[in-house]
Amino acid sequence: MTAKPISTWTPEEFQTFMDSGGKIVTYTFQLGCIFFTYDWESKPYVVATKQEAIGLGLWPAIFCILLGWWGGSIFSNLGFIRDNLGGGEDLTHIYLEESINRDPRAQAGLL
Repeated sequence: MTAKPISTWTPEEFQTFMDSGGKIVTYTFQLGCIFFTYDWESKPYVVATKQEAIGLGLWPAIFCILLGWWGGSIFSNLGFIRDNLGGGEDLTHIYLEESINRDPRAQAGLL
């Protein structure tokens, strides 16, 4: 597949990408202080394999381990660590649905 923005992929390109094991994921970071806890998601990453997704999740998991538990929300922090080490949150279905909705054939009721 050629390197082009995800927002321009057709449904067929998404299907080919997903059939080859690819997915689009985000990772969650958490920063905890005594008086507040702040968590946010990374930008979406296009990953070709599960191993690549897990590798990209190491840094966010380490960040949560070192800085996330200080705010007292240990259970959400453990969930973020688990999700990051598991390959992140899979958003492929959301992007696929958006590409289908953008497709002129779907707008004409042909998909």
